[in-house]
Amino acid sequence: MLDELHVQNVALIREATFAPAQGLTVVTGETGAGKTALLSAIKLLVGERADASTVREGAQGAVVEGRFFLPTEADADNASDGHIACRKVSADGRSRVSIDGSMSTVRQLAEQLGATVDLCGQHEHQHLLKPANHAAMLDAWAGDAVASAKAAYIEAFNAEQAAAAELARVREASQASAAQLEEARFTLARIDEVNPTIDEYDELMAELPKIENAEALAQASDGAYWSLSGDRGAIEAVNSAIAS
Repeated sequence: MLDELHVQNVALIREATFAPAQGLTVVTGETGAGKTALLSAIKLLVGERADASTVREGAQGAVVEGRFFLPTEADADNASDGHIACRKVSADGRSRVSIDGSMSTVRQLAEQLGATVDLCGQHEHQHLLKPANHAAMLDAWAGDAVASAKAAYIEAFNAEQAAAAELARVREASQASAAQLEEARFTLARIDEVNPTIDEYDELMAELPKIENAEALAQASDGAYWSLSGDRGAIEAVNSAIAS
C-alpha cells in the first residue's frame, strides 16, 4: 500500500504531499485542481512510462517520492519502516529510479512496489488490464467453490514440474554415461592395438638403464671399435701376427 507521496514539478503541481488514510480515500476538486496530475505522479511510482510532458513547464525535472508498505509489512504493527521509492524525470524525458536509496530500474519498481497499488480511474483500471492478474481475480471471485480444485491442480502441476526436472536429470546422466562408455571403448581399442603383455613392464624396466645411457654406451662402443681397428690397433697387430 502507498503510505505517503511527495510530488515536485509534475504537470500543474509545483509541490505537494499526499498521505492517504487506511481504507477509502477520496480526492475531489474542480477541473484544473491537479487530480489528474496527482494520479500521473502515482503512475510514475508504479512503473508507468514517463516522458518530458510529465515535467511542469519551466522546471528542469520532476520528482516523485513515495513510501510503500508491502501487504505482510502493513499487518506487522508498523514493525517495518516500509520502502522508499523515488522517480526522477528530467525535462528531456530521461528517467531515473531508486528504491531504498539504491539505483534501480523501472521494471524492478513495477515488480516490487507497483504491484501493491491498483489504480482505478474514470477511464482506466490498471489491475484489470493486465492479463497476468485475470486468473487470480477469477479465482478470488469464485471463492470456496473452486478452492479445492485449484489446490489439487497446483499440487499436480508442481508434481509434474518435479517429474519433468527429474526426467531431464536422468536423460542428462544417461547421455553422460554413454559418452563415458564411448571414451572407454576408444581407450580399450588403442590398448588392444599396442597389445601389451604381462611381463612387458619388467622388460621395459630392465631396458630403461640402457636407454637412459644410450649416448655414453654409443661413445664407448665407438672408442672400442677404433681401438681395435685403428692404426696400431689390435686387429692390425693380429693381422701382422698371422702374416708372420
